[in-house]
Amino acid sequence: MRYAVAIAAIVLVTLGVGRVATGTETAKIGVVSVTRVYEESKYKSEYERILSGLFKKVQAEVDGRRQKIVAMKSEMFLYSDEHRKEKQEEITAEENNLKRYAAEAQEKLNRQKVAFLQEFEKKATAIVEVVATEQELDLVVNSAMVIYNKDAKDLTDTVLEKLNELFDKEHAEDGSGTTSETDSETASDTSD
Repeated sequence: MRYAVAIAAIVLVTLGVGRVATGTETAKIGVVSVTRVYEESKYKSEYERILSGLFKKVQAEVDGRRQKIVAMKSEMFLYSDEHRKEKQEEITAEENNLKRYAAEAQEKLNRQKVAFLQEFEKKATAIVEVVATEQELDLVVNSAMVIYNKDAKDLTDTVLEKLNELFDKEHAEDGSGTTSETDSETASDTSD
């Protein structure tokens, strides 16, 4: 249903119909630059800060494990032939563990990024609904889908302002916001 309404809205907006006749009434349409809202929101900066911190922790762990493997390899010449085979098996096991750790850590980082984007989408959608209701709009579409429309109202600045106000309020209430809880949980998940 949402998909059909969105397609219909895109078609109508693309055709340049800012006010669509629906019986005796005219529908009022708004547009939002979803990309700009995300790029300029304080949430994006916060998410990137958290993900960067998590990545650095994972990278430090990977680097430490690599150094251990290099040290093990450099000591290979010290062992007799029979011990060298055992050490090579240990090295191979460490290399496999490193590959597995790196893949799992990358997957966790990807899941965290998706979770952040879903959180952002929920908040942004709620703000768009509030702004649309306040401005008595019938339909709001992503401006990236609009080629031309002289009557559509651009809500991007208002949505961005309200979203950043929400961010400030969340971070003022508990000093860190909701994302820092996720930060510490994910950091502990990747330290296996």
